[in-house]
Amino acid sequence: MDGYQQTGPVEAFRALVDAYWINRPGVAGAEQHVLPDGCIDLIFRGGADGGRLFASALIERPAPIGAAYSWFVGVRFRPAMARAILDIDPVDCRDRDLPAPAIDTGFGALEQRLMDCTSADAAFVVLRHAVDGRLAQQNGAGAPRRVQEAIAALARGS
Repeated sequence: MDGYQQTGPVEAFRALVDAYWINRPGVAGAEQHVLPDGCIDLIFRGGADGGRLFASALIERPAPIGAAYSWFVGVRFRPAMARAILDIDPVDCRDRDLPAPAIDTGFGALEQRLMDCTSADAAFVVLRHAVDGRLAQQNGAGAPRRVQEAIAALARGS
């Protein structure tokens, strides 16, 4: 199946994770773009080079994601929530992707497991299991209260 599909997180992680997603471009070699949304995603790009796991850049303009890759899987964290699992400062992601080893050594091992996957569906399962496992280890800790209050105020338009 071609195209973009997403699924929500389990209830315990909804304050941190917006969605898990999979993208199988429908036209081979067609350039795709990511739109700015204020979120950091953990993305694995599958392709002829074996793939790559990275934390996405915080971008201000639509950015190409490359036509050389046959599929992508990822998890999109809610704004300011990537730190719940990624050992990075969001400022480090401003206008640049961070490769897996720059996040932490555990993500280098995850990248290797993803590279061993033979399909987008298999990689999706591996990525989701790894992220859910890390979040569960942290007892599903939600967003800090001050962050939750700030997000609620922004949503109200105040």
